[in-house]
Amino acid sequence: MSTKEKRIVFVSKGVVEFEEFDLEEPQDNEVLVASKAQLLNAGTELANLNGITIVLQTGEASYPIRPGGSNAGEVIQVGKGVTRFKVGDRVLGAGRHSARAVFRENDVDLIPDGVSYEEASFGSLCAVGMQGVRVAQPELGDVVVVIGAGIIGALAMQFAKICGARDVVAVDLSEGRLKMARDLGIEHTLNPAETDVIEAVKELTDGEMADIVIEATGSPKTFQTAFRLARARGRVVALGSPRGWAQDLDLYTELHCKGLQLIGAHNGTHPRVETPYNKWTRERDSRLAIELIRQKRLPAAKMITHRFPIERATEGYHMLQEDRTRALAVVFTG
Repeated sequence: MSTKEKRIVFVSKGVVEFEEFDLEEPQDNEVLVASKAQLLNAGTELANLNGITIVLQTGEASYPIRPGGSNAGEVIQVGKGVTRFKVGDRVLGAGRHSARAVFRENDVDLIPDGVSYEEASFGSLCAVGMQGVRVAQPELGDVVVVIGAGIIGALAMQFAKICGARDVVAVDLSEGRLKMARDLGIEHTLNPAETDVIEAVKELTDGEMADIVIEATGSPKTFQTAFRLARARGRVVALGSPRGWAQDLDLYTELHCKGLQLIGAHNGTHPRVETPYNKWTRERDSRLAIELIRQKRLPAAKMITHRFPIERATEGYHMLQEDRTRALAVVFTG
């Protein structure tokens, strides 16, 4: 037996609507979850909504697109064979943006005591930011520069601090975002419109420059700056999904001669299964993030700037389209 439910859909470029679909009862080894909080992956979702992804531009993908992310909620029904969960349990999964959703039992985890639904909704997106720091292989005392102080950049900054960075530097054109970074404990914030970022990092590091530069804007235009900010033999991480093509890059002087490592950090580069050589799958990183939140080492709740009831989700997208720099973390509730 099925019931009617609604989910968010991008029906065409720039157009957000709700569509009705048949929500089936949970089958064997499935659970039905009523959503309490869903965190937007603003960069990816807006790129799809605005039609600027490569796959949309080349015709490899097309509308409609049904966005989604972390879904923290309460189990309201269990199917046959479910042993890990019962009705009333608080769980986290990854699914489409809707008020209720069915998950396979193995695709959700319990939310520990001391972590709210809103905090738990950071799980999946934290794995993205965590991956960007992991592949950079930071060492105790490193200087890390993060270009882009949106939600992915903000998460990367927090994980860099947890990993023992000596200094973390936030670079962004938005004063509002830089203030948010300072509120999160980032002491060094630079606005390229007002400050010579290269000279500022040179002064901070006594001329050595940054050990790690994480590009978190998704703009190919920033890579020339990223290369210049990195020290010789440093590492530059492409964490924000670059949209478009890079031009006018001096690869010889700034990449080749300096011996830089340029590392891609797409979420899909997580290992699919745990091995003795790399245990950090996407799911394991997500669980670690929740534990860091529980331990009060990752201030997830402090990153939330906007909340919208799920039935008003279109307002959230419109707000982001008008000026995404106003927001850090945006959560759909209820």
